[in-house]
Amino acid sequence: MKRTNANPALHGAIVKRAKVMAAEGAASIFAMLKHSLEKYLGDRRGHNTTYQQQSAGLSRGLDLGTKGKGRWSREQLHDRGGKPEEPDVVDRYDRLVERMAANNESYSEQEVAADVSKARQGPRSR
Repeated sequence: MKRTNANPALHGAIVKRAKVMAAEGAASIFAMLKHSLEKYLGDRRGHNTTYQQQSAGLSRGLDLGTKGKGRWSREQLHDRGGKPEEPDVVDRYDRLVERMAANNESYSEQEVAADVSKARQGPRSR
């Protein structure tokens, strides 16, 4: 690869710190600049490759195992008032409602009102 000279204008404080590091034997200023630039360009190349791979994956989409067909119709998905039609889901829902009712029987209306009031006040100050 053909080499080209570059003369960057750097802030004095940066040059001073680089000279101190070079004097300590870390590397020459040129070597530090070359290393930093190569690392930056390599990171950018990796970033661009990752971005392209992720974009391609989003364009392809994910295989959800439905073979392009949903299990529910649009009407079923947007029916906000009814229960799901699968029997096991309906049974689990009914059991959950029964357990919640049983757990809440022991609380009076005043206790519930106090808890609601406390919740509306928001989180405690620390």
